[in-house]
Amino acid sequence: MADGKDSAERQIPVRSGFLVRAVSALVLIPVAVLVVYLGGWILAAFVTLAGAFILHEWNSITLGQVDRSLFALEVVILVVTLLLVLYPLGSGILPAVLIVGLGVVSTVVVAARRKHPPVWAVAGLCYALVPGVAFLWVRQQDEMGFALCLWTLAIVWATDIGAYAVGKTVGGPRLAPRLSPNKTWAGLVGGVVFAGIVSPALGVLLGLPYAWSPLAAVAGALAVWEQAGDLLESALKRRFHVKDSGSLIPGHGGIMDRVDGFVFVMPVVAAGVYLFGA
Repeated sequence: MADGKDSAERQIPVRSGFLVRAVSALVLIPVAVLVVYLGGWILAAFVTLAGAFILHEWNSITLGQVDRSLFALEVVILVVTLLLVLYPLGSGILPAVLIVGLGVVSTVVVAARRKHPPVWAVAGLCYALVPGVAFLWVRQQDEMGFALCLWTLAIVWATDIGAYAVGKTVGGPRLAPRLSPNKTWAGLVGGVVFAGIVSPALGVLLGLPYAWSPLAAVAGALAVWEQAGDLLESALKRRFHVKDSGSLIPGHGGIMDRVDGFVFVMPVVAAGVYLFGA
């Protein structure tokens, strides 16, 4: 998470916590860049695996356990939809829309029959599915797909790093104390500034056909939106009295704890590419 975890973790030295996070990042970031560069079915497999972990963690949080029948159905919907993005049937997005619609209806029916709140089941499916579809679709864009995906990831990483570093160093007024007690306004500003610096610099290196000032401005807006995704996940965990979504990634928690900002940012980038072109 961007500005640290709950106040109970203040007993752990900040330097130690930062070191664990840094080591995890040094391992994960090169792997992510390589997978995005390779694209195709390798990226699809990676996105599918991440989506399955998200569904597992979401169900664990909202249901208190993982219902195997519901989880299996959601994973099948995830796999089929991502395959349709990778290998589209016909033209347009109608087949994918139909599959998603059928999947949502099926999820509602199964959740209701298993006596689970359908709204949480559908929300979890969308939380895992939408950013995955957006990521694969943007990567499929011939000319700038890789560059835009890497740029998006860099904005999310820069926002998290800036928010964590500045928030821990400066402190100050809390951003949303009821949702996440350790997130500060200083951290938000730090995340926006870091993203605004990284965006045009990386844009030049990747050959993105945009001026530096629009790249910085867009990155700043996305950084704010990224932090909103972070707060939403914090609100979800607080609603269900859960500290972390999981323990898969040392220093970060679960997959949801690592991709909460990306889940918000990637669909916006995909919508921008769709509306205005790459």
